[in-house]
Amino acid sequence: MTGINAIVSFSGTLFKALGLHGITFAIIPFVAFAAGNAVGSFILVDRVGRRPLLLLGMVAMSAAMLVGGAVALLAQDPETGHIDKISGYTIVSMIVMYMFSFGISWGYGAWLYISEIMPLRVRGKAVGLCTAMNWGPANILSAFVTPQMISSQLGPGGTLIFFGCVCFVVIPFVATCVPETKGKTLEEIVPLFRFSGWRGFRAFARANLRSGLGEICEGPSESDSSDASSASEGPEG
Repeated sequence: MTGINAIVSFSGTLFKALGLHGITFAIIPFVAFAAGNAVGSFILVDRVGRRPLLLLGMVAMSAAMLVGGAVALLAQDPETGHIDKISGYTIVSMIVMYMFSFGISWGYGAWLYISEIMPLRVRGKAVGLCTAMNWGPANILSAFVTPQMISSQLGPGGTLIFFGCVCFVVIPFVATCVPETKGKTLEEIVPLFRFSGWRGFRAFARANLRSGLGEICEGPSESDSSDASSASEGPEG
């Protein structure tokens, strides 16, 4: 939904609509993605952490799409559809930045994160459901919606801005709902997501905004309270 499948599938069509021709324009974004993926997965993910990469990566992706789309809308000739060379290079650089930012963060990080936070008893089904929910809408968007947007009045510039807005919407979700899991065992991760009701979610979100660790200071659960009460009473005489 953030536009990666659309950019991968229709980057050639997008560049052609902007009047940018040549194999170099099509190759550079994928090189940037591969480089970002390698740097993120091999070097940064266990040093910086999952949450900072996912958050900053989405911020960079949103900024790149919004800037690239704005330049395309402002610089594209309404009659011929072509743009000047400087604006074209600016748009390509923004798409390269988008691909690199995705590669260094969400390209591998999303799959790593969902596999870490799922309890063992549901991990297989949960990851499968997440995969289906990701690829289903993504394929529909990239296969049917994106070509229509590029050829419509939105044009390539409006298409980039659309995906930039989608990325922007994801930022507050990551900030409030994605606690850090680096260095934590499964037994330490699962309790981070154990909250109930709106009040519990607010505490969870505030903890993430404050520290990024998702640590919620709550009282003991009912089962813990009953166990403690039984222990304090002792055996009946």
